[in-house]
Amino acid sequence: MSVKILRLTALFLSLILCLAALPACQKSDPLTPAGFTSMTVDAKGKTLTASIKLDALTLQKHAGGAVYLYELLPGQTVASSRGAKPIASAKIASNVRLSADLYDGERSRLYSSFVIGFEDGSLLSRDGHYVDNPEILAADKTPFAWTSTPKGLFADDAEDAAALHTAHVAYELSLAALSAGDALFSHNGTAYSYQEALLHALDGKINTASDAGMQVSLRILLDTDLDANTAAALFTLLAKRYSGEAGLVTAFLLIPTAAPADSDDTAQLAKIATLCRMAALALRSHVANGRIYVHHSAPALHYVKAFFINLQNEFDKGGELDWGISLLIDADQSLDVPTVTVESLPTLTDLLTTSTRRGASWIAVELAPIDATDPDLQAATYAYQYYTAALIRPSMIFYPSHIDRDPKNPNGLRGDASSERLLTSVYKGIDSGLGEDMLALCRATWGEKWNDSLPTLSSRGLSGSTSAGVGGMGEQMLFDFRENTTHGFGAVASLDDVALRDSQSLNAPVLYVWADNQSHAPAGIRKQLPSAACLENVLSLSVQFLSQSAAGSCTATLRIDGYAPDGTRLIYESSAAAKSTSWQTVTYQISSFSSAADLSRPCTISFTVAPDGTEDEPYPIWISGILSRTPEQTESSLLPLFLILGGAALGGVGIWLIYRQTAAAAERRAKKRRRVR
Repeated sequence: MSVKILRLTALFLSLILCLAALPACQKSDPLTPAGFTSMTVDAKGKTLTASIKLDALTLQKHAGGAVYLYELLPGQTVASSRGAKPIASAKIASNVRLSADLYDGERSRLYSSFVIGFEDGSLLSRDGHYVDNPEILAADKTPFAWTSTPKGLFADDAEDAAALHTAHVAYELSLAALSAGDALFSHNGTAYSYQEALLHALDGKINTASDAGMQVSLRILLDTDLDANTAAALFTLLAKRYSGEAGLVTAFLLIPTAAPADSDDTAQLAKIATLCRMAALALRSHVANGRIYVHHSAPALHYVKAFFINLQNEFDKGGELDWGISLLIDADQSLDVPTVTVESLPTLTDLLTTSTRRGASWIAVELAPIDATDPDLQAATYAYQYYTAALIRPSMIFYPSHIDRDPKNPNGLRGDASSERLLTSVYKGIDSGLGEDMLALCRATWGEKWNDSLPTLSSRGLSGSTSAGVGGMGEQMLFDFRENTTHGFGAVASLDDVALRDSQSLNAPVLYVWADNQSHAPAGIRKQLPSAACLENVLSLSVQFLSQSAAGSCTATLRIDGYAPDGTRLIYESSAAAKSTSWQTVTYQISSFSSAADLSRPCTISFTVAPDGTEDEPYPIWISGILSRTPEQTESSLLPLFLILGGAALGGVGIWLIYRQTAAAAERRAKKRRRVR
């Protein structure tokens, strides 16, 4: 074999092995169907960007052509895009990015949906895709706080509701009444009418409740046949008004008063889904962590489940949407079919988002007014319903009657603004703990009426080892703030909301918190996740941060709050010592949480930093990202190393063979010269 052939063979084999290692150096994306992968607004609120993935069949069919982005105005169908002028175009490829202005003159495209088309007039999309990140436009970035209690009330008096230790209040508003006024406002260049007096009456209530620290929801009756544009205008009016001086509304509870008689009525479901989408875009573009809930009060359990499953299918057509379900607990046991009661609530949790299926992210419960002439029975019934409903971890549990509206029907917490009854005392103490005398009274009623005892809500603490330094191999970004997004995180013990600022050392935008050191409380960030599915099989989380306190060192703490499958509250908390004034990566082993938690339930992740000193001056905390590691990533991270080492070894063998062949050839030439002499 010639030296040239050996050299080429060795180099070729080395190159093949090294190239084979490259795909293993990064986690391959799962196969996704052709279509939108995202539709986002940039951080400046000026540009829309559609990211599109096209499969091999589509590329072959339209080879050498262009791909177009079409806009559908609210209420328009996909068919109306045929013959329309595209708002953006690009050369066809497997991955395409198309950009257009968010504003068309003074009209915002926020409430529009978008479809993909080709030069031959065909469309890739059967349904329009909406903007995925309206929260980027919101002025209010306050997190939706995970309060210590879901206790809520349809309040008549905000100050009294606060005195009763209420965490959530809701005020009802009719869209029919709101749209019937003669006051005018402009939305997207069009004038709409509304009833100013109706909102003026709400202003004081919402402001008082917000100032008292309660979370406020608007219970909006969808009781008029509005087109999508008018609905978007009215929802925007409400979201804008109640994201500032008139108080803060963090949730819309949407009440379809004309729910479809048949849960498979796709036309009516599509209409409800469009109104919900308009409400979500309006609320979240003003209050970043605002929530929408869709209410259903049908008594039949199977009907309620079918309605929400089919509604989710309608939502999916327009892209992902975080939403919640709201249910009325029915006390009527006269039906021949299973009804929605506190006992049947656990069977409805399969409607919520899990790691394998899209569904609602949250659940809220409305308890029916308790009509009872016996005060003991009334109080015990409320306690039983509240404690039982709390086992499914709803965001809010509302009692709908604050002050009696009918003296002959005493089902409110109070008979009048000043009176107090046994139900009032139970409501006030239901979340902090009822006294032994009250519990004894309740247990007697529970045992007699429901043959049940007090449901228990326990908690368990977890921890794991930590290390400070640099992140290890095989980690994947869970939340990358260098993507110029906050990922919905809010600030903890900060002088201001979280912000995105450019880091000179990293040459990228990172999350920025201005810590309030005078409070002497750890400062940092917190996010509530609709489910803990992203932590499935996760062994560790690593946080990359820089603390610029005057102290030379600090303590960095990661906390995760979630739930075990049996309802036990799980609290993971671990701390690590780290240096200040330089970028650090702290790694927390969280397998004790990810293996014990019910990952389909909500969880909260918080990362805080406490300086090792007593300085009172505020200081900045910079966070570039949170990384996760799973067993699969750990194993696959060794593969490229082995392949590269194998390639290097084979290359070395090739070089050695070349050397041997070269030496042998030189020796043969020397012998030949000696013979010639």
